[in-house]
Parts: sequence; structure tokens; C-alpha cells
Amino acid sequence: MRPKRTSSTAAEEPTFGVLRPEILAVATDAFAKKGYVASSLRDIAEQAGVTAAAIYYHYAKKEDLLREIIFDGLDRLSRDVVSALPTAANPIEALESVVRAHLRFNVEFVRESKIIIEESRFLNEVDYAVVREKQSGILNIYRACILELTKSGRIGEVDPTITAFNIVSIVLGWYRWFRPEGRVSAQDAFDYTLRFAMAAVINVTPAKSKAVD
Repeated sequence: MRPKRTSSTAAEEPTFGVLRPEILAVATDAFAKKGYVASSLRDIAEQAGVTAAAIYYHYAKKEDLLREIIFDGLDRLSRDVVSALPTAANPIEALESVVRAHLRFNVEFVRESKIIIEESRFLNEVDYAVVREKQSGILNIYRACILELTKSGRIGEVDPTITAFNIVSIVLGWYRWFRPEGRVSAQDAFDYTLRFAMAAVINVTPAKSKAVD
């Protein structure tokens, strides 16, 4: 015969459910500041003000936290980038909309961006492959925009993959150099980075036609 649940046990379970977002927020902060390896579940529990049991109620191991942070971040980024495309009236606006959406994500979710870039390598092989697939999907959107620019004659013949990687490198560099307490405001830095990324593509010299003998 199963023992009846006590009133104290019944009260604990809903509390665990409420704590999940807080635990994830603390883990995100810890992984971004100290790195995945240097952050322990005990540290996360202490910072969140909960017991280890509360952590294990939601996450069997530390890697589950890392996976959720990275997967949720990449899913949000993918949605933002895809939703930016329908508003564009031409290839230039399409690329700018994608860069703007990508950069905005990196500005608003600095911790998640850093974790995706630096800590994904600690996921297991299967989950890491999923991460690479999600990232490839975003890169393919850049490639498509660049190909449309080439077809329109706005830029010359360029390697869409190399060009896409260069734009993405500019966008992803935000968390490495921007400091809120610095002399440049976040908005000014955002606008400059967007212009810089677009200029790197738009100012490519169109390919010259070969002379006909």
C-alpha cells in the first residue's frame, strides 16, 4: 500500500515548478561568467537559494541546463531571423533585416550568446550536432541573401559562404568588446556595427565583364 503524501510534500512540488525559471537564470549567469566547467550544480543551487534536490527535480545533470540554455537561445534567434525576412522589399533590405535581427539578439541576450559560442563544445555529440544544424540554418539564410544580392547585380561575384561567415563574425563579436559603462552608447554601437557589416558586403566591387576577343 502506497504511503499517503504529507501536506509538506504536497507543498514542495509546486514550489519546485515555480523555481525552474530562476534556476535557469542563475545557471545562465554562472556559465556566462565562470564557464560551464567551472560552474557546479552546488554553486548554482546556492546562488538560486534552493537545495540540490530542487535542481535535480528539473535537471538530471548539469549538461541538461547547458542544453536548454543553448537550444532555447538558438531557437529564439532562428525565429527572429526568419521573421525579419518578409518585411524586406529588396535584397539589400533583406540582408540588413537579417543582420539587424541577429545583432539585436546578441545585444539583448549577451549571456546566452556567449554561452552558445564558447560552451557548446561541452555538449554530448548528439546535442552538439543539433547545435551545428541550427547554426547552419541561420548561415544558410545569410547565404541566400548574398546570392540574391549577386543576382540583382548589386554586388559582384563573391563566395556566399565566406561572405556569410565574415558578416556573422562581426555580429558575434559584440559580447567580446562592448561594455555598457564605456564611452559609446549601446544604440550608437549597434548602429555602427550594423552599418559596418552592411558596408563590408555592399561595397564589394562588382565583377568586371571579360573582354570578348
